[in-house]
Amino acid sequence: MEAAGSNDARNDAGNVITAAPYVYSKLEDPQRDIRLVTILPGELSNPITLQILHTTLEIHSVTQQTKRMSKRQLEKTLPPGWMVSETLEGKYIFNGPDEAGAWSTTWDHPDPRIGRTTYGPRSLEGTMNTSAEFQALSYVWGYTPAENQEMVLVTQDSSSFSRLAVGRNLVLALRNLRFKEQARTMWIDAICIDQSNMQERGEQIARMTEIYSAASRVITWLGPEGENSDLALRAIEWLGLNVQYTREG
Repeated sequence: MEAAGSNDARNDAGNVITAAPYVYSKLEDPQRDIRLVTILPGELSNPITLQILHTTLEIHSVTQQTKRMSKRQLEKTLPPGWMVSETLEGKYIFNGPDEAGAWSTTWDHPDPRIGRTTYGPRSLEGTMNTSAEFQALSYVWGYTPAENQEMVLVTQDSSSFSRLAVGRNLVLALRNLRFKEQARTMWIDAICIDQSNMQERGEQIARMTEIYSAASRVITWLGPEGENSDLALRAIEWLGLNVQYTREG
C-alpha cells in the first residue's frame, strides 16, 4: 500500500485520490503534431485538474507588403527643427519642437498631411494558426527533485483520473493562471512534452520557436507577488513603452 504524502493528488475534501500515473500517448506525426493542456476551472485552493490532447499545428505566414518612404525621402518632408530615426524594429520615430516649442517625440509625422501609410512598417507580417487556439507559458523550471514535486490530476472525461508529477513552481503557476469559471488551453513544455521520451523531447524542443510564434499570447511566470514587485513590473512596462533603440545609436 502506498502511503499518502504531501505530494499526493487530493479532492476538494482533502482525501487522497487513488489514480495510476499518467501515460503519454505517442504523437502520430512529431513534425506536425503537438500536445496542448487544458486547465479546468477551479478556485485557487482546489486540486489542479488537466486535460491533455493532441492537435496538428499548422502555421501559415501572412505578409502584406506596404509602400513607404526611405529615411532620406522622409527627412525632406519634415518641418524645420525636426528629425527622424529608425528603431531596431524598423519603425520611424520623430523628434522635434511642437507648436508650443517644447521638445516632442512621437510615432506620428509632425505634418498631419503626411499619411501613415507612407512611413509605416515595411511590411505587415503575422502568423495565423489554423488548427489550434492556445496560449504559451514561459517560466523557470528550477531544480525539481521528487520532494519538490506535486501530483496533479489528468482526466479525459471527468470520471476517470490519472496523476502526473509536476514541479511545485509550475503547480503554483497553474493555480494562479487557472480561471474560476472557464477552461484555459495552453502549451507548457513540462507537460506537453513527454519528458521521458528523449527523441520526442528533441523533436518538440526544435519546434519551440514555431510553437511560441503560433500562440495567441505568451505568458511569463516570474513567481508569486513579492514586496514592491508590482512597482517593478510597472517600471518595466513604462520602460518598454518609452525607451526605443535606434539604428543611429
